Amino acid sequence: MPMPSESNLPATPLPGKKIRVIFGGSFDPVHVGHTAMLRAAIASVQAVAAIVLPAYQSPHKAHHPSADARHRLAMLKLAFAGMPEVEISELEIRAAHAVYTFDSIQILRAAYPDDHLALLIGMDQLRALHRWYRAADVLKAVRLLVMPRISSVDDSEFWRELAPHWPGQSLQIFRAAILAAPAITVSSTDIRRRVANGQSIAGLVQPDVERYIFTHRLYRAGP
Repeated sequence: MPMPSESNLPATPLPGKKIRVIFGGSFDPVHVGHTAMLRAAIASVQAVAAIVLPAYQSPHKAHHPSADARHRLAMLKLAFAGMPEVEISELEIRAAHAVYTFDSIQILRAAYPDDHLALLIGMDQLRALHRWYRAADVLKAVRLLVMPRISSVDDSEFWRELAPHWPGQSLQIFRAAILAAPAITVSSTDIRRRVANGQSIAGLVQPDVERYIFTHRLYRAGP
């Protein structure tokens, strides 16, 4: 992808518009870090609502999610049951193929023309953002919110890695987009590994999600 120009910068909220946070991912499975991320994002921008957008298949990952889409949707509904401002969207799941974030945002902009959209991502996604399809256009369409996942948001190696792919002004905006919230240390990969090894996942996922995983025998190494 060619380097964006200085005009291709992340969008800023328009005066008088309500903010709606978009939070996409595989959620394989959803965990307490995901709910904490979204709560922090909603609070930070005083959003009126949020859309959780589970992927059928990420365009940025070679492998398919370990759990079937119906299971991931069910776990999301359990995890966010206590947050009435959150909508679980089946937009990408219904497509039954990998969907680019740019395309989903265009659909959501049409569905919520009176709202300003904010896209919540983690630091790992920020690192790979330059490889996204029409990344510069995504950033023009939404306000970016970044949840820290490393020990320090000023980590020099991290920013040196991003520097060749983005103009300096974009890097400044990325820094400003990082939420003042504790870094998330829980990962879906670790949870799947723990389940496969017969280890406890208590405290890493919501109790209802934990029960669902074991009731439906998800992520087990054997039959």
